[in-house]
Amino acid sequence: MGKPPRGSLTLICSRPGEADGFENHPYKTTIRERLLQIGNCKSGKIAENILKQSFMRAIFIKFIMYCLTICLANVFLISCSENESNDFSDNLNSAIYFDQDILVKNQIVHFRNMEVFKNTMDELHSNGRDYLIEWENKMGFYNSLRSYYENDSISEFYPDDAIIPDPFFASVVNRDGIFVIADSIHKITYQTEYVIPHYNMDLLKKLNKPSLKSTFIKDNIIEFNIDRGKSDLNNLKSVSGWNTIEINSPCGICWLSAHLKCWCVNFVAYSSVGIRISGRKANNKSTCSNFRDDSMWYAGVDGCAWARPGNFPPEAIFSYCGSTFDSDKKNVDKTLLYQVGTSIYCERIECNYYYSDDGVCFNQHWFEIWQ
Repeated sequence: MGKPPRGSLTLICSRPGEADGFENHPYKTTIRERLLQIGNCKSGKIAENILKQSFMRAIFIKFIMYCLTICLANVFLISCSENESNDFSDNLNSAIYFDQDILVKNQIVHFRNMEVFKNTMDELHSNGRDYLIEWENKMGFYNSLRSYYENDSISEFYPDDAIIPDPFFASVVNRDGIFVIADSIHKITYQTEYVIPHYNMDLLKKLNKPSLKSTFIKDNIIEFNIDRGKSDLNNLKSVSGWNTIEINSPCGICWLSAHLKCWCVNFVAYSSVGIRISGRKANNKSTCSNFRDDSMWYAGVDGCAWARPGNFPPEAIFSYCGSTFDSDKKNVDKTLLYQVGTSIYCERIECNYYYSDDGVCFNQHWFEIWQ
């Protein structure tokens, strides 16, 4: 008789009256065949039990194989899901030039989380204004809003419609007003800051399509109104509500001027209070027209802000003072107070501005009331 199929279970029974020598020529059959011949076995009950055990074993093996298949499938799906959700983290791990917690991708600065963002802002402030260019170069970030506002090709540094007047914050935001913290994309305009969750770049692209805004912003994008403060400029000239005072030089020299500025602005992740002076000179001295920013021989700001960070009770008002002086600069500014992750309430700002250019000097005291 032929051999049973390979891999099948084999049942052996001795026929009644056969000699022990039969073991040398056993009667072999598969389980399926033996099911039909089970009555020929001397002990049918034993065969039946063996048969049942074989079926149970086969069912158990199939169950185990099924469980293994489900587990392997789940592991595969979880692995894929983790790969998708970790794409952003993997990108951050491959950060270029500077720090593995910070990534510059498509000229957008990505911060791994709020702690990294705060540490970066602390680093920039502690190293001072002149460090900003060095930091941007180390990062390979050549598209900062700061570099745009301080470009010699524009007529005024940080103009009235500058979306970010603070140079430290402007150093980490690109010219389109975009930066990323964790998986949230921030897009800043003059009046609004949009926060797009889940690193959804498709939604960011749709922000540039006005016809789509009303249909998707409400459900998919968080929208914040930017608080830029209101002020009473104590009867001094204000330019377009941006808290700018234009000072003309004395002695009838009409081609020299300066813009005295201050700000108290609250964004979603960053808020600050600061003061600034910008030198101005007319391109046409005969008509004293077409003014643009121009380097000052010497300039400085010395002031205080009475303000309350958002994590203090309403009755708590503190003074934050600072000063800075420089020469041969178009723009001299000082950030008096900054906060990461909380707002600032400004009560008032007082500042002395110092200016000298082309032999003309003046000092101006500015008293600012914030409502």
